[in-house]
Amino acid sequence: MAEPDSVLDGRGSRIAAGLLCAVCIGLIVFLNWHVMFPPPVKKGEDDAKLNPEYVACRDARLVTVQKMKDDGVINEAQFTQFSARAEETCAGQFPPGG
Repeated sequence: MAEPDSVLDGRGSRIAAGLLCAVCIGLIVFLNWHVMFPPPVKKGEDDAKLNPEYVACRDARLVTVQKMKDDGVINEAQFTQFSARAEETCAGQFPPGG
């Protein structure tokens, strides 16, 4: 004996489920738009907007790291890593603000 078709097996239920799925995907995209499509970051930040102590610390540390590279103490990969660490250290000591 065959069971009668459920209301949930109908065309209207499938359309409603599809619409609900589309709304959920749209909501996820809307809420995470800034993560999926971040705004472009300018390479040269405006130092006037930053904390002056941070700028001084960053510049001093980057000069030291550049000198180490020029002297041949570190290679290009280490230079990139050390530069990032120098900026992180200064940002930890003096929040950049802006």
